[in-house]
Amino acid sequence: MQSARAGPSIINIFTEVVNDMVNIIFNKKAAYIFPMMLLMFVFFNSSAAGERKILRFTGYGAPLGTTKNGTLDPLRTYDLLFFNLQHQIFETLVAVDLNNQEVIPELAESWKKTDDRTIRFYLRHGVRFHNGEPFTAEAVKFSLDLMKDPRNKFAGRYLLDSIASVHIINDHTVDVVMNFRDVVILRKLAAIGFIFPPEYYKRVGNTYFTRYPMGTGPFRFFYIDTDEEKLTSIHLVANEDYWQDLHHSLKKLVFSFIPGEQQWDALIKQKVDLVITQYIESEKQLQSNPALKIISQQTLRHSTCLLNIDKPGPLADIRVRKALQHCINRQAIITQALKGHGTPLYASVPEGTLGRLANTPVYEQDVKKAGELLQQAGYPNGFTLKVMAAQARHTIDVVAVLKEQLKQIGVTLDPYYLTREELVAEIIAPKLQGIFKPSTFDMWLITGWPNVFGTGTHFYSLYLHSHGMFNFGTFLNKESPVDEIYTRTIQSADKSMLGSNLQVLDRYIMKQSLIIPLYQVEVIYGMQKNIHYSPGMNDLPHRFWNCSVE
Repeated sequence: MQSARAGPSIINIFTEVVNDMVNIIFNKKAAYIFPMMLLMFVFFNSSAAGERKILRFTGYGAPLGTTKNGTLDPLRTYDLLFFNLQHQIFETLVAVDLNNQEVIPELAESWKKTDDRTIRFYLRHGVRFHNGEPFTAEAVKFSLDLMKDPRNKFAGRYLLDSIASVHIINDHTVDVVMNFRDVVILRKLAAIGFIFPPEYYKRVGNTYFTRYPMGTGPFRFFYIDTDEEKLTSIHLVANEDYWQDLHHSLKKLVFSFIPGEQQWDALIKQKVDLVITQYIESEKQLQSNPALKIISQQTLRHSTCLLNIDKPGPLADIRVRKALQHCINRQAIITQALKGHGTPLYASVPEGTLGRLANTPVYEQDVKKAGELLQQAGYPNGFTLKVMAAQARHTIDVVAVLKEQLKQIGVTLDPYYLTREELVAEIIAPKLQGIFKPSTFDMWLITGWPNVFGTGTHFYSLYLHSHGMFNFGTFLNKESPVDEIYTRTIQSADKSMLGSNLQVLDRYIMKQSLIIPLYQVEVIYGMQKNIHYSPGMNDLPHRFWNCSVE
């Protein structure tokens, strides 16, 4: 497939789409043949067909790969790799502009509180799902009920626990009634409150819907390409009947699963138009390439070391945890492992999130003091910590720098680089079976966690809450001070009180040294010269309809 360029001939367009069709047939993707024929009809009846533009992209997450059972159905995956693509197909009642922290309308034109526990949403008229089904209040009730039903095992269900019920007032008005006050419910709905077409879903069933999802979003699902074991690419096409004019020229999105070490080469060879990553090699050489442009932007992603305080051993002692804090040189990590792309982080959440503390060191770098704390804790000769991290180049480089820094006080890091499937088996799978026990690992390095609500609440609820899905050893399944402060935080009366309570939670986490914050992530965008895209803080989900192709 050639790179996206202006004004391709209708013959080339037809050839490409037919090639897609043949690829589907010969790979026995029969379930997609009729939907694709429908999309071909829509495509060739579009007045914009002669100006077709394609954006082919790859990025972080892709090097980890995913099995061919991966899906764009939000009910069937908790994989952030698919999160961006889900937001191209599906929409939510509201959205959050992370550049200014404003909650903005999406499928709901407006909303208001009718009492302390009820939010009334006034829905857009004239919106249709990709199959032509009209969007109404019934779709909102059906979708939220579906996500809250424990039988569906939706990974984000716990985020909607504050919702008691959904009531239809009329076709375009719906009430969401809360069990308790939840000041971040709009932000939660913006992230995961996807709206499904009820008639289509009930007619085809969840298995078919998982294979061929339908939403109201600016792009429609086209098809998924696989090899024997893994996904190779996901294809979406523009929704020609979208409810608003987005002024973009994209007619197709193609996400390619390309290993990290091959992504920049794919950009140079014009196999992709856009690379989104946390790692860049030979930056000066890439910057000097006249066919490319490279930009980096600060995001709400952050990188942190989680500490297993529940496991018997050194990290159960707060003096040891503080010793590790005093030994970390964050700027050295950014310079040596990230080639300067990042900002030192001294709080539990990054700059730009609501209610974060000032980014000043809580624990000054002081190797001598770190050694003294270890001596007081009874570890004068140091110890070994078993560390897990993802199999990604930038993560491996960060661990290498951390190893050298902690070696100064006799602490040895024993790293294990886990695949996506191994991480799930270690942390998530036991909880899905009702088993809550600390991990066998001492530390977990996470690099690039996104604060999709614009607050730290998502991070706290997943990693530090006693029943958090990713909690690997912080008051796990125990009475927890974090839970108490977190509950008080989400039940704040307003945005101002939310900010104050978030700061209380942040101070507690840092005072107890439950985590070691490292740096705020800069995402690097490499693109062909004819691509124009600058998302700023809005990197999850990406709004590709703001991307233009010359």
